[in-house]
Amino acid sequence: MKWPSIRRFLEIPEHLTGKDVNIAIIDGKFPPHPDIATNEGRNTFLVKTSNGPCTKPQIVNPMKGEWKLANHGLCTAAAASGSGSLSNGVYSGAAPEANLYLLQISEEIQESTCNALLWLKQNWKNYNIRGAVLTIVCQVDTGLLPWQVDPVRVLCEELFSDGLLIISSSGNHQEITSGSTVSPSILNVGGIYIPDKNDKDNILPFHGSRGLTFDGKWNPDVLAPAGNVMLPFPYKNEEDKRKHFTANEDNLPIPYAREWGTSFASPIVLGFAACLWQANPEWSASQMKMAIISGGFRHPNCKELKAGVISKYSFEEAKFIWKEESVYTYWLHYKSLSEKKRLAELEVKQNIVEILMSFFPEGVSEQATDFIRKYLYHGSKKVRVAAILVLSCNLHVIKKAELEEFLQDSNIFVRMAGLYILNKYESMWKCFTNTIANLINDHNEDIRFNATRLAMRFKDEKLITSLVEGMEEDARKMRIATFGNRCKALEEITGFKVGLDTPWREGEDPYSEKRMLSRLYIARKWREYLENIYHV
Repeated sequence: MKWPSIRRFLEIPEHLTGKDVNIAIIDGKFPPHPDIATNEGRNTFLVKTSNGPCTKPQIVNPMKGEWKLANHGLCTAAAASGSGSLSNGVYSGAAPEANLYLLQISEEIQESTCNALLWLKQNWKNYNIRGAVLTIVCQVDTGLLPWQVDPVRVLCEELFSDGLLIISSSGNHQEITSGSTVSPSILNVGGIYIPDKNDKDNILPFHGSRGLTFDGKWNPDVLAPAGNVMLPFPYKNEEDKRKHFTANEDNLPIPYAREWGTSFASPIVLGFAACLWQANPEWSASQMKMAIISGGFRHPNCKELKAGVISKYSFEEAKFIWKEESVYTYWLHYKSLSEKKRLAELEVKQNIVEILMSFFPEGVSEQATDFIRKYLYHGSKKVRVAAILVLSCNLHVIKKAELEEFLQDSNIFVRMAGLYILNKYESMWKCFTNTIANLINDHNEDIRFNATRLAMRFKDEKLITSLVEGMEEDARKMRIATFGNRCKALEEITGFKVGLDTPWREGEDPYSEKRMLSRLYIARKWREYLENIYHV
């Protein structure tokens, strides 16, 4: 077997398995698969969080069955704490004896993720859960707006402030700053490819999201395996096995296969933390976060990601004194002040962004609106953004001409704030079709992504030319998410769909040359169709 297991690659000491440490995975459905179910070494519980914060965890016992192929929840839970049962323990997760709390969410991702976090808010101390990982993409923007605009990020900051470690992936799309939930206190995990034969000199960076957020945080914080990760792939026969891109060429026990995605890197870090907590149960969430970051090693092949690969050196972090300043507590402090007091604090000209964002999402009184409006013309772009967002709490306050200015501003944060408002301002969409058409091919890749995503909702034929014009460039530059947005927007507008030239197979790397050529094929077919039907 030339591909190493998660534990072998990370060199986790054999005696540290996460025993008696409780961790939570937030994802979709979780099957009672033997690798993630209760066994003699640990307990697994399922929590259907849509039933409310009073929902009691239910024990998950292993069952025999025909498991669904490529089950995301199975793979994320297995990456953190899979027992490796069907491989005699060889392909276990990072912490095979950690107790699992599987927080199941529904297809309404934003709302149901909030429900899962609210369940944790009420219950994590009762069940002694030390850390939780968000493995589903849930985002209001791509890191270009303050954390306070996103209810998920607000809850994450509150939980971390209260003492729970929160982990999330950086996201799988290299063209955007954040492809997942990135916030100041969350431990965000980027990826690397596990090298053939465990040769660490040949570690390569995973093509994940990266960049500096509005809040001044670099995404990612740390790196963990995101490519060539050995996880359960429950195919039932040889025909199923052939559906997987790498299973036939690898000498692996049935039913395991190589998978990819930062969705698996982040739970690996949670399992890694469980092993550290087993050895150091007194560590707080802040200390654990610091130990993992400071113990990472900077691999020369991964300089572009500006983060260290989690490593055994974290187990040697014997003593450190460090407490992270809670941005949530800071935010609450300002929110506790009266409007009059906060407006007076703004005149002091310190912490202006923080004070302005304390008015979000409630907004300000009608009497204070003009006072806040003057910050729309402040010299700091971030102050301008904060003022824009506060005023947007009452949409009628934002004038059409002002919104046009925001969307055409030279600063990416201001343009992103304009897109955020326009996303809520559906009655005004037809007035901004030409502006969105320009932003669809913006020079900034975050703006491109968010504008093409908004185009899916516009469904306006006037956007067709801009959507198709940038397709080939996005395909060649591997802007996979933005390319996908273009296709979906064109499908919504035309009712037509272009299929792949060759079928997608589970486990296939979307950044391969083969897939790039497939996207170029799709771009060509769209152009041909639109030339014939719309004369574009």
